[in-house]
This record gives sequence, C-alpha cells and structure tokens, in this order.
Amino acid sequence: MQYTLACENDDLLVEWLGIMNNFTRDDLPAGVQWHDQLDDNKARVVDVFNKLHDSCHDDIKLELIIWIGELCSSKECCIWLASTGVLDIIHRVFADRQDSEDEASDSTSL
Repeated sequence: MQYTLACENDDLLVEWLGIMNNFTRDDLPAGVQWHDQLDDNKARVVDVFNKLHDSCHDDIKLELIIWIGELCSSKECCIWLASTGVLDIIHRVFADRQDSEDEASDSTSL
C-alpha cells in the first residue's frame, strides 16, 4: 500500500489502485485489516485523496471512488474515513464539478 500511495506516475497509480480495489478483507494477509493500513499510512492516504481536488486523471478519481466504496464495507474504515476529512475532500470535488457544469451551461445559454 505504501508504494501505491507514494507513486507519482499517474498511469501506474491507476493500475495499482485498481488492484487494491479488487482486494477484499479476506485477500489481505492474516492479521492485516484495512483500517490498520489506513492508520499506518494516514498522511499518504489523505495526500492521494487531495489529488482528487487537483486536476488529476479521471481514471484516478474513479479508482479512488471505487476504493472508498470497498472500504465502506467495514465499519472501522467508515469511521476512519469520516474522521480524516476524506469525505469533505470528495464533497468539494463534486461541488466544484457541479459549479463548473452550471457555469458551462449558463455560458452556452447566453
């Protein structure tokens, strides 16, 4: 997980996130839980989610949203996501996107 989160190559990041998205709790090594991995790599995880707000590839955004969906299958991960501000980042991304779409439709209707 550390290598994935530290990756600066967007194409490789998309692939690694896709692989992580396919992991279930049962696929993780014995004694390893997603919420422990999130805690151990908190700063990197938040940095990756901050990329959502920057102009990153749509594929990265999609893979991160899918990963959040997978993580939400665990109560502990839901609590972790809610307590770190990751959900606020996602909300800002969707709000900014909606504002951009509204501005685009306003300019075309003039």
